[in-house]
Amino acid sequence: MLHLPLLRLFLLALLVNTAAPSPGVVQDEDPVLGYHLYKVPGLTVITQWHSERNRETLAQQASVLASAAWLRAQETLGLTPTVCSPSITLELHNGRRAFVQALRGLTGETPLKQIASFGDPSTGFALITVAPVLPDRVHEVFGLPPASLRMACEEMLRLGLRQRLPDLLEKAPWLNEGFVRWCVQETMVAAGVAMVGTQEPSLCRQRVALHGLSPDQLPSLPMGGAAVTAQEGVLCHLALEWLAQQEHGEQLLSKLGRGDLLSETAIVSLLEMLGEQPSATLAEYLGQLEFPWDERAPALTGSALGLFQVPSQGKSAVCFRSQPVGFTNYRIEGDVMLFPGARSKSQMNIFLGLDGESYLSVAITQSAGVTVFAYDPAKDSFNMLARNLQIPVRLYDPTSFVIEVKNERLFVVVNGVSVESVELLGRAMDGPMGLGAQRHGAGLWLRHQVKSLD
Repeated sequence: MLHLPLLRLFLLALLVNTAAPSPGVVQDEDPVLGYHLYKVPGLTVITQWHSERNRETLAQQASVLASAAWLRAQETLGLTPTVCSPSITLELHNGRRAFVQALRGLTGETPLKQIASFGDPSTGFALITVAPVLPDRVHEVFGLPPASLRMACEEMLRLGLRQRLPDLLEKAPWLNEGFVRWCVQETMVAAGVAMVGTQEPSLCRQRVALHGLSPDQLPSLPMGGAAVTAQEGVLCHLALEWLAQQEHGEQLLSKLGRGDLLSETAIVSLLEMLGEQPSATLAEYLGQLEFPWDERAPALTGSALGLFQVPSQGKSAVCFRSQPVGFTNYRIEGDVMLFPGARSKSQMNIFLGLDGESYLSVAITQSAGVTVFAYDPAKDSFNMLARNLQIPVRLYDPTSFVIEVKNERLFVVVNGVSVESVELLGRAMDGPMGLGAQRHGAGLWLRHQVKSLD
């Protein structure tokens, strides 16, 4: 557990010690990879990377968090903490293509598009993809994206549990998978690289897909046989989260590691806590949760420094708050840091005035100033309303923004420079605000808040 504050300090140190900004380097997505091997007792992390920059630091970062997750898992299950023997190996590949090539070489098969990690219990070896490809300097400032850290820690726990409690997966795959996901989330929250519950955008997105479904429509908790599906995995996580909140949940979890007979009793007791119809219990729990994010595609993740938004390769990211701002006159203010993406481009967007599928977008770029657009869903097009090309925006530096909706006009100030105000002509502006990132770019929302001017 002592490792957790170190990770937060590590991330902050990366930001503080960043040198002066330099142009982003476009990286080949099919390079000849070098590697760095980082060993601690019981764990080896290999970073297969495009260049020597950051390979060692990123391997250490993954090692610290994975080790912390494994320590937390053992303590929660009532196991005497120990290192894995034989040692577990996590191999991180920078880019989807490199991951696919490595997995094809290992298994002879090409993974499905949704597969981003692979673990082999027989060898204690796991492959994880870090995608899309970003310039070295982004990783130098930011470290590994939280989604990649999450996958690495989850594979660490799956492989570690197969060593320490080899029967758990066969006896109760729902418990095994749910515990892995829950424990990693708890570790990441403690380390400051994830937000609590559905405040974490990635968890909110997964759970929204299940929210509102009747118990009969929810998937069943996997009891054996086939691999756990994506939706089943979300339900497993929910089950463990719910159980850990119950009066005797933590005590039962701590008994799982204390011998086969007691483990079997604890497994049955945990399942009994969910009731005769676990799906009904979890449907009710889903109905009690808040879902603050309405994200159209996976891109936004929490971090120690803010919200990291990096679109999937070739797609733009669009994410709205679930609730409207609720004011007629209001101010949105905050800071965003722009990173160059795979093609050294970056554009971050603040959305507001969502009305159906139509909205306004304030686009901040490092080379084309600031532009205010109106999105027309009927034509799937953006119409320019105002622009200022002279606003200075530097990559890797915080960019401040203030957006005001006041007296039927829109006012935008970025880094202290104004954009021509826009007349709103009676357009409804009290809908949800949102955050976006243009394809091939990336950014870090350091902060954002809405204040009433009424």
